[in-house]
Amino acid sequence: MSGFIVKIKIAFSRKELEPFSVPLSTSGEIISIIKEKLFDCGFAEIKEDAFCTLDGIRIDKNNLLANIKDGVLSVLYNNVIPPYGAYEYERKDGVVFYFHTAEAPHRNFPHIHAWDSGETISIYLSDYRTVGHFSNRKKEKSAVAYVKENSADILQKWNEIIKR
Repeated sequence: MSGFIVKIKIAFSRKELEPFSVPLSTSGEIISIIKEKLFDCGFAEIKEDAFCTLDGIRIDKNNLLANIKDGVLSVLYNNVIPPYGAYEYERKDGVVFYFHTAEAPHRNFPHIHAWDSGETISIYLSDYRTVGHFSNRKKEKSAVAYVKENSADILQKWNEIIKR
């Protein structure tokens, strides 16, 4: 394979860039080309940890070439900026986890928000119930599992940020 096509979707706006061809090269050079295309679209800062597959698997220099399927690399650029008054906790498999720092009515109910493809859910740390749903149930279950696995760290950060 001498080259391949790159298709980029931008998560928060659901915009798709015009597909473009790149020569098969090192992963670092390919990421630089992708970043240039995003700069050309008006993005001021490109976060490399915001690249993932359409299935939510993070793409980086180590696995970029392995994600080329039938001569096409499909990339979701998920550079979501949490809402005003929010603290970003983590990005995992295309989901952005954050706390709303100004939610006064919720201060006694520790929870974290999860955002994916324009949809937001709240996951409560006491019983892992959700408020809201992702249309992709697999992604929702993955988000809840992540919160369960990291609940002690999330609760500690909750207490640092929210209970100030």
